[in-house]
Amino acid sequence: MPLIDFNNRDAIYLGDTELDRVYVGATKVWEKSSVVPGSMASLIDAFSSQDTAKWDWYGSAAVSSGQLVLPANNAYSSTVLSTDHYDLTDSQLVIEMVSIPNVGNGSTECSVDLTDGSNNALHTIYAGGNLLFRETVAGVNNGTAVTYSATAHRWLRIREAGGTVYWETSPNGVTWTVQRSKTVGIDVTALYASLNSGYWGTEPSPGSAIFDNVNRPPSYTVPPIENTTLTDEPVPAGTAGCYVTLLGAGGGAGSARNASSGNAYGGSGGGGGAKVFRTFIPVADLGSTYSVTQGLKGVAGAAVSSGDGNPGTDGGNSSFVSGSVSLVAGGGKAGLAGTTSAAAGGAKGTTSVSGVTGATVADGTAGGGSGEDGVNNTLGGAAGGGGGSLRVASTYGNSGKGGDTTTGTGGLSNNSTEANCGADQASGDPGPGGAGRRYSSYSGTGDSNRGGKYGGGGGGGFSNQIGGPGGDGYSLVEWVNEAP
Repeated sequence: MPLIDFNNRDAIYLGDTELDRVYVGATKVWEKSSVVPGSMASLIDAFSSQDTAKWDWYGSAAVSSGQLVLPANNAYSSTVLSTDHYDLTDSQLVIEMVSIPNVGNGSTECSVDLTDGSNNALHTIYAGGNLLFRETVAGVNNGTAVTYSATAHRWLRIREAGGTVYWETSPNGVTWTVQRSKTVGIDVTALYASLNSGYWGTEPSPGSAIFDNVNRPPSYTVPPIENTTLTDEPVPAGTAGCYVTLLGAGGGAGSARNASSGNAYGGSGGGGGAKVFRTFIPVADLGSTYSVTQGLKGVAGAAVSSGDGNPGTDGGNSSFVSGSVSLVAGGGKAGLAGTTSAAAGGAKGTTSVSGVTGATVADGTAGGGSGEDGVNNTLGGAAGGGGGSLRVASTYGNSGKGGDTTTGTGGLSNNSTEANCGADQASGDPGPGGAGRRYSSYSGTGDSNRGGKYGGGGGGGFSNQIGGPGGDGYSLVEWVNEAP
């Protein structure tokens, strides 16, 4: 078998010289392509099978019970070598070293190597009871070593960041210890990965090196942080980043003017909260700490026994902030007080995003003015509440329906027994608006026309009946150990 499978190579060297073409006799068997290397982190293998698309397999290398087994021999022929080269720039190779060969007489070895196919490479090597962190530049080695621990050094990582190479170890694939770092001394943009095992002395029972989980560290164990407000919390060690989902809270409705004669307008509906859809933020963009806030519902304006009504309060913003990253899903604004003239609906919540690319967002929608429907939201944000009923001279008008969302229907208008609330939604889904009140004889509480969770605006009040509060906002932070 040739040492190189010509059909699966992007680069071939003769000594230190990279070749453009290879011939066997008069037949061209290989020609250099223009393939751009992928990120080293894109080489992923759980060794569920012997994958010949990812690796060239040499000697007795084999897959057994979902792991790579490399029987040690004195020819060092138990090897797998990636079929493609990969770019280590701002990337990494992570691997689980399940077990080393038998210690025996002390000459067994195994290694993880990143090589350009010539005399330049990065290595992590088990040899003679030590773990070596080595760089080879034009055939000349430099490195450091620590005493090997099967527990502390089960996971190995070689990564590059900002022109520095890091050799790291971990007991669990989550929390890492830097064993060595140095300025890059070789070109890391096109490296082949290989795993090897062998021995150089006399070993009657050398055993095997066993590897697993190439760029597949364990699932991250930090539970999702849902609807919890935290300030300056440390970013979890070992994370690759987090997903963030936010919905601003709904604005509270205004209360109505209460008068026995003349014009008396209902309070307007509160605005719906804005949404930041699930967005990934890599750890490199985060600071050392983060803060997250769940926006809380706006409160309805208090009902009055006579005179003009009262405005509600704004819904709270839901936000995530870390370093230069800031995501804010604004809360819906408060519904306004009913007076002798119509009250405008509470304004929609809006979003603000900085330090993140590719975030998808949607504004909320406005609440209805006096007697008007809340505005439907078809884009994914929460909807505004309906306005409370009105009386012009001695003529009574309708109350407004709560705005609909992509997942829920707003509260129904002109309900003679109960001013309907917006229906609560599943976690992270936008809440519809509550309906405005119409009948002053109804004695229910303001919660009967509240905005739905999450972020729906409250329905406006009428006469001596209080309007509804908004729906609480939503926040979710999911820490992960693998980038998408």
